Amino acid sequence: MKKQYIKHIIISLLAMCSLSTFAQQVSTLYFMDNIAERNAYNPAFQPITNYFDIPFFPNLRAEVGNNSLVFKDLVKSQTINDASGNPVDSTITFLHPQANKDDFYKTLRKTTRINTDLTFNLLGLGFRGKKNYQNYYSFNACQKVDAGIYIPKDVFKMALYGTENVDAPNYFDFKRLGTNISVYTEFAIGFSREIDDKWTAGVNLKYLMGQANISTNIKKFDIEAGIDRWMIDGEGTLNASIPLVNIPVEQSGTIDFDNISVDSLTTSAITKMALTGNWGLGIDLGATYKVIPDLELSLGITDLGFIRWRENITNAALKPGYEYTGIQSGIHNMEAAMDTIVSNLEDVFIATGTKNNYTTMLSTRLNVGAEYSLAQDRLSFGVLSSTLFANKTAFQDVTASVNYRPWHWFSTSLSYSCLNGQFSTIGFGIQLRILAFNMYIAADRIPLTFASSGGDKSYPIPTKLQNANIQMGWVWNFGTKDKDDDKDGVRNKKDQCPSTPLGDIVDKVGCTVDTDKDGVADNKDKCPDTPLGTPVDSVGCTLDDDKDGVVNPNDSCPDTPAGVKVDEKGCPLDTDGDTVADYKDKCPDTPAEARGTVDADGCPKDTDGDGVSDYKDKCPGTPEEARATVDENGCPKDTDGDGVADFKDKCPGTPVEARGKVDENGCELDSDKDGLPDYKDNCPTVAGPISNKGCPEVKAEVKKIFQQALQGIQFESAKSTIKKQSYAILDKIVKILKDNPDYSVMINGHTDSQGNDEYNQKLSDARANAVMTYLLNKGIEANRMKAQGYGELMPVENNATAAGRYKNRRVEFVVQFERFVKE
Repeated sequence: MKKQYIKHIIISLLAMCSLSTFAQQVSTLYFMDNIAERNAYNPAFQPITNYFDIPFFPNLRAEVGNNSLVFKDLVKSQTINDASGNPVDSTITFLHPQANKDDFYKTLRKTTRINTDLTFNLLGLGFRGKKNYQNYYSFNACQKVDAGIYIPKDVFKMALYGTENVDAPNYFDFKRLGTNISVYTEFAIGFSREIDDKWTAGVNLKYLMGQANISTNIKKFDIEAGIDRWMIDGEGTLNASIPLVNIPVEQSGTIDFDNISVDSLTTSAITKMALTGNWGLGIDLGATYKVIPDLELSLGITDLGFIRWRENITNAALKPGYEYTGIQSGIHNMEAAMDTIVSNLEDVFIATGTKNNYTTMLSTRLNVGAEYSLAQDRLSFGVLSSTLFANKTAFQDVTASVNYRPWHWFSTSLSYSCLNGQFSTIGFGIQLRILAFNMYIAADRIPLTFASSGGDKSYPIPTKLQNANIQMGWVWNFGTKDKDDDKDGVRNKKDQCPSTPLGDIVDKVGCTVDTDKDGVADNKDKCPDTPLGTPVDSVGCTLDDDKDGVVNPNDSCPDTPAGVKVDEKGCPLDTDGDTVADYKDKCPDTPAEARGTVDADGCPKDTDGDGVSDYKDKCPGTPEEARATVDENGCPKDTDGDGVADFKDKCPGTPVEARGKVDENGCELDSDKDGLPDYKDNCPTVAGPISNKGCPEVKAEVKKIFQQALQGIQFESAKSTIKKQSYAILDKIVKILKDNPDYSVMINGHTDSQGNDEYNQKLSDARANAVMTYLLNKGIEANRMKAQGYGELMPVENNATAAGRYKNRRVEFVVQFERFVKE
């Protein structure tokens, strides 16, 4: 069938390889610090010795596998019997008809990644600086093959189930379908530095020279499958840069995979392929940090970069609106179904006729590790999280390891990778140094479970193996005979101070140069003349524990928080003098009169919560319901001035003339309940009609007698002596007052205008009081009477006539209904 080899790339790699989700790394090697090549995983890792990769026996790393399936998911061992039923042989059947397609489908990940990765170190060199012993330099050249095929789960769904759902359209998403196969040479220059006792940082700068590439960039790839016809709606490209390979294109634009040819491998052709014009750049970044002396954290980001492809370019794109004949399939003919799918997918890509350059990104990896050491670093436990970013997808694994290195010439590591280990593989690495030659080998996926193929020629099958990798090498180490363990530039045999802190300037015998004897090396001492015996900090200056700029001996407040401004005694500033330091003071301009009445934030207190600070509040106990209605002095407002605060006043519009005559609710009093407020009621304690200003009506006969009394009461001429003929009318008044105990009377005396004003006033007062005395003597209570003289001020007739003057000389009785209070 046409294009059979494409099918085998997808199917055979699944069946035969079972590949790791990780490329370009053997995680077991990460914590084997006697192996220089682990610098490729984190450029901050410094090899223990100088090294040189031997060209005729290069370092080799190889990986193959997938991230979804193990052997038992793909193949089944089958025994072959003779005619008599006796087993004579065994065979392995791919996608056996008895397999359960539902179980197979559930095993798959969202994207199955099939990859094969090879790395050959062509040349490697690393060495430590002589003067700056904390610096490490390296150069490496290697040849790499990084091949990845990405198959979305829907491809298998199509092959397994086809269009079994005939009642509705079947939809498949192939967007993550793709490949990226690159062959390139990498040249790397590395530098790392031990910054101090805790930090180390490193970087690798890379120049990449690409030899070959096939890659896809698919943005959309949807399939709507009916029973007979399948429609594809897609957007994406397929690019290739393969020197010495000729890719013919049919007239329809379809790539003719059957007639691809390769040029003769002459010396010039191979040279052309090796020295291609494809180029790229990359960078690795790394750091380590010792939390405590025995616990180190590490972070490495590798293969951040790209390759620009320019040689022998072929560009193809997804054909829009492509239609082809559908299939129905099951697990028993999945191979044929996959063949049909692949054949049709090949036809989906058509050559564009262009030779456009294109760029591919490297598969970037993030390594995050932690290692805890025991027994002077002879034993350690490590955990590594490794994440690979490829084809817009992240592939992750976690590896735990136990590392044993009893001598510098021998170490070993045992590991387990959790997420993709299937609980059936372990990792193992071993390093052995003989003289100057350092040899090692490590692998992450060593199978533990096997099944027999059966028959006379039985052989073991690693049924749960998903992937396999290996790294090995033979390296020449040099420059380690005379160590400098504390890295101060003085070799151990001459070093009289073998534990000098990293970075200290030392003398010829390796001891710290410390002129002022404060325990801080001169090159780190920022206060080189510290008095002898004075405690100092890490830079040789007198201790200032709270870092406020005032040294401990002068600091009256030694626990000042960081960043707080202080005075010359080292105490936090309190600019407004309210006893709350400025850094805590939310009200920094407190008036002097408010000092002593502020809260913990330095703001004037408002105890009753009425919005007026205590130091201004003349009414400090304002009730809660009055808080919104206080004046600037903090007192409840009384808008209408009736003596009742607004928050209690149920009658807020009290007139001015009613002030003082309201109840506790601020409403006008009506003491006698006659409907007329007291301030309008002439008789507020005795009910009376409103027409009479709130006073009871005086009886007609009483009014008559009082009228008679006007001229009926006679006095001796120019005297206040009552004439006897007036007694009769006065006795009638006595009787009226006794019969009407609620009556009180005003006794008003008046004169004519004869005589001077002062005389007339005195005479009217005397006559009014003479009448009141008479009534008192007749038993009328004093508090029922009040006498008042008005002289000639209130005439009722004209004083120019004798008749008028006669009427003006009178005593009036005016009835009141309230008792008189003695003034």
